[in-house]
Order: sequence, then structure tokens, then C-alpha cells
Amino acid sequence: MIIQFHIHYKTNNKTFIAIQYFSEGKTQTVQMLSYDNENWILSLEFENITSIQYKYVLQEQGNHSTFEWGQNRHLHFSDENIKYYYVNDFWNSRENIQNVFLSSAFTEAIFSRNQTKKPAVKSNISSNYLEIDIAVTLPPHLSLGIIGNNEQLGKWLKPIPMSEENYPNWKIKIPVEEYDIFVHYKFVLLDKKTNEIMEWEVGENRSFRRFLPEIDKYTCIIHDSNFRFGSLWKGTGVAIPIFSLRSKNGLGIGEYTDLIPFIDWSENISLKTIQVLPVNDTIANKTWQDSYPYAAISVFALHPMYVNVSNIGKFNDPAIPENYQRDITELNKLDQVDFEKVLEKKWFYFKILFEQNKNTLFQKKGFKDFIKENKTWLIPYAAFCVLRDENGTCRYDEWKQYKLYDKEVIFSLFEKDTNFADKVNFYIFIQFHAHIQLTEARNYARSKSIALKGDLPIGIYRYSCDAWVAPHLYNMDEQAGAPPDDFSELGQNWGFPTYNWEEMAKDDFSWWKFRLRKLNEYFDILRIDHILGFFRIWQIPTRQVSGTMGLFNPRIPFNKDEIIQSGLTGSIERYTEPF
Repeated sequence: MIIQFHIHYKTNNKTFIAIQYFSEGKTQTVQMLSYDNENWILSLEFENITSIQYKYVLQEQGNHSTFEWGQNRHLHFSDENIKYYYVNDFWNSRENIQNVFLSSAFTEAIFSRNQTKKPAVKSNISSNYLEIDIAVTLPPHLSLGIIGNNEQLGKWLKPIPMSEENYPNWKIKIPVEEYDIFVHYKFVLLDKKTNEIMEWEVGENRSFRRFLPEIDKYTCIIHDSNFRFGSLWKGTGVAIPIFSLRSKNGLGIGEYTDLIPFIDWSENISLKTIQVLPVNDTIANKTWQDSYPYAAISVFALHPMYVNVSNIGKFNDPAIPENYQRDITELNKLDQVDFEKVLEKKWFYFKILFEQNKNTLFQKKGFKDFIKENKTWLIPYAAFCVLRDENGTCRYDEWKQYKLYDKEVIFSLFEKDTNFADKVNFYIFIQFHAHIQLTEARNYARSKSIALKGDLPIGIYRYSCDAWVAPHLYNMDEQAGAPPDDFSELGQNWGFPTYNWEEMAKDDFSWWKFRLRKLNEYFDILRIDHILGFFRIWQIPTRQVSGTMGLFNPRIPFNKDEIIQSGLTGSIERYTEPF
């Protein structure tokens, strides 16, 4: 079997296009050929393969490589009689604004589709085919069609619906008999029920011409670029902290389960996004000050305060439900959330439910898997919470034992010390149910074509589990903030240590990648708080209180002559040191 690839991409004399392909467990990168630095061709020959994955690579002298945007491309070979494939591709540009519509926010939520169609191929004795593919996300009431200049494409009169079997990829496969293939076509949006054209894509007609030698059993595949919409889609959303979603079923505070009725309300008024404030655990000192959502003790752990108690299970003691309902009534009567009182009550009922279930926890569906999949952060976090409780503070530098994190010691305690393991399992138990409840809310939002949007704080709390476990990843003798401005004459001091980017780079920023993957389990979109901090941060020494004595990191300094030319004269120290 021969596969010939073609892509149009203009390069200079120092760059060329290559294909990196994966087949039968092997990965290879092969340079393509070009006669004009624009049209690139490569022929590969295979035997007995059923599929191949590949990606285009821009390679420069010195072995610098730039991969095209997106997932690997896939080719499947279901017909063993076809011996020749011609593939016409377009480079997937990372800068293309249409890429956002191929993210999970649209494919799994806003434009999710529950029903799919099987490929509709016209019956014909020919075994030669022209296949046209394109990736497009559309609202459920619309489908994608194609219309063109030949009979198989409707003669510009009747659109042909495309298959959405592998949505968001749409495909049509039509039989051809001639060896000189020349088609003009456009994509159109169709009413899903009537197949009536609702919108034509803008711009010139698309065209494809390929003259093939008279060989039996061939397929031409066109992987087309984006649908050319006349205007970008717009949607409306709402931003809200979970703690404010108080309901009659909650214990004085909004909870993960309260997202469900809020999603229903959002659907009724046609909202497409719900953004929440950060949902990570902030319980550092067990006071009302822990309500600040941007000072998490773990960037991986979910907040226990938003866990719905009754959703965990029923109480065995018949006297407990009456007390529980009374607490719900009293706390929900308050005009504001009483953080400390809610925390006290939640912990009381969490411990009752844990004691009821702890002997059968590892028999519970998914509990062991949850630990296995999350133990890298979960066990250190739970141990941190236990040690915080025992020492009465999250300031680990004041603890009697385990001031310095030792992975082997902590994991050994969890495995061998029954008493310690029991306390650790309590916090794992809470995290397990937080995971279940937030996952259910995310899935429910997707079922209503609504994307759940999370919030990623730029900093970490100075006395967090993250700082305890890996202090080398942060500049612990510095703190982040903002310089003085019209809104704050003294600047801002957030107190968070800044990131040691050089240290993080040593393992290719695995901490950040893991953090993003964890948030991606619950959210389709992320807001990154103070994203400028990835490139430049206002860094203040820990001995300073206000933000006035900070410096940008990184920064470009002025030399003495530049300062004088700007009009500042006299002692430089007068302008650079406090007086």
C-alpha cells in the first residue's frame, strides 16, 4: 500500500516540512520533498497496517522543530483492496482563532452532540473514492453539508449532508470513476431536520484537482481547513463563587451539588458558561480568614467546605438526621455565611460519616482507583492536614516533627502506622466525595450544553502543602504583589512566594502541567489569574510590608547615562533607596 502526502506551506531555503508518523508502535520523522518551497510531497509504502497517526513538522537548520497545532492526524484503512491513497492536507496553524472552537469547551459542552450519523456513501460499482474531511463544531440544531460542481456534490443545487460519526470531524466519501479529478465546492450549514441551507461559508469556492495514473483501487482524501464563518460565535455566561449558591439543601454555604439547579437556571436563560471562583482547599488556620479563595493550602485539593454532607450517605444513628436538619435551618437563616460555624458543623458530620464507612472504604467503587490516580499529591496533602491539626498551625516551620517534607517517611507512615493512616484516610475520604460531586456537576453542565469555567490563582500560599513538599520550586525569600499606582499608593503585597522558573524548567515544568491536567478534570475552560505573572512579576523581599520596595522580575535596568538623559540628576541613591 502506498500513501502519498501533499501539503501547501511556504518556507524559506533554511526550513523544510517533515512528517512524524506513528504506526505499529514505531515513530519516524521523514523529510518531505518540494520543488518550489511551497508544495511538499512524500510517498510512504506500508504492508499490512490498519491505521497510521501523523503530524507535520517545520524543521529548521540546527534541528529546531515546530509542530503544527492540534492532535495527531489519523488515517484508517478498512478496505484491504485499496492500494493507493493520496492525502491533501493543510497546515494547522497555532495562531488560528478557530482552534478555540475545537477545544473541549465546545466539543464536549457548548456544542456537544449526543446523536451521530453513520457515513452515507452512495452505492456504486466503483471502488475508487474521494473523501473530504473537515473539523467544525456546531450547535445541535445544525449539521454540516457540502455542495459542489458535480453530480455527487449536488450540482450546486442540492447540498449533501456530511457524516458526524466522529464529531467534531465531518466526512463525506463519494465514489469516483475518472482519473482526472477536478471539483469545486463549498461547505454549508444545514437545518438538521430539513437539510435546508441556513448559511453558506464566505469566500471563494474551494477546489481540488488531481490527475491519477490508471491504477485500480485508490482513495483521495482532502483534510480541509476551517469552515469560513461570516462572523465569530458569541455566547453569554455568568461568574459566581460556589459559596454564594446557598440552597435549602446546603449547610449554610453553597456546595458543589448546588451547581445542578444553577445549571438548570442558566440553561433556561440560554447561558453557555458558568465561571466559579477558585475551588481549592484554603483551610489553613480554621478561622474566617480562610475564606479567601486565592490562598489555597493545595493547588490540587478541592475545598471540603463545598462538599454536600447528605450526598455522601445516610447516618446510621437515627438521632443524627434531626440534629443535621436543625443545623441546616439555623445556618441558612443567617444573612451571611458564618465560615467558622459552617466549618465546625461540616467537620462534625464528616467525621460521623467517615467512622461509619472507614472499615469498608476500600471496598467502595472507585475509592482505591482515586487514591492510585492521585496519590502523588493526595497523600502529602492529607498528611499535611493531619499535621496541621495536630500542631494547631499550618506553619510547618513551627511543627514539632516533619518540618521538612520527606516523601519516604510520609508514605511509610501512611502504609505502616495504622493510627496515622486512619487520620489521613479521613481527608482522602472528603476529597473523594468532593471529586465525585464536582465531576457530577461538570457532567451535568455538559449535558445541558454549558461549559464550566474554573479559576487558576497565579500564586501559592506561603504555608501550603505545595511549599512544604517542594520549596525549591518557589522563591521563598520573596513575595509577589503589584507596584504602586493610582488605585494603591503603596502598591500591593499578596504575600505569595514567586516561582523559581529556572528550577521548574529542569523537569519541563511538570508541576504546572500536572496542575493544569488536574483542573481539566473538572473544568472545560480556565481563567488564569494575573497571567502576566508568567512573564513578569512584581517581587518584594519578605522583610518588606508594602509593595513600594518591589522590583519587576525579570526586568531591564536603566544605566546611569539613561537616567541622567531622562532628567534625573544628583545622587542616584536618592531615587533608589528609602529615605
